[in-house]
Amino acid sequence: PSLVGSEMCIRDRTEAFDPSEEQYGTDRIEQLMSAVPTSTARELVQEFEASLDTFRKGRKAFDDTTLLVAQLT
Repeated sequence: PSLVGSEMCIRDRTEAFDPSEEQYGTDRIEQLMSAVPTSTARELVQEFEASLDTFRKGRKAFDDTTLLVAQLT
């Protein structure tokens, strides 16, 4: 199944910081959603986690995070 028409609900993920105090932000999420060829919600979550880990460059999260992916049909 394709994730065309999918939506992500993200809480606290946009507030992730890298070591230079830059926020992950919604622009990066939008870029990821449009650039990553995924076929399942699980794959999208994995790509998002990898993107966030790369962005943080080893910096630990300061709070809990929530990510929900839903396929709209």
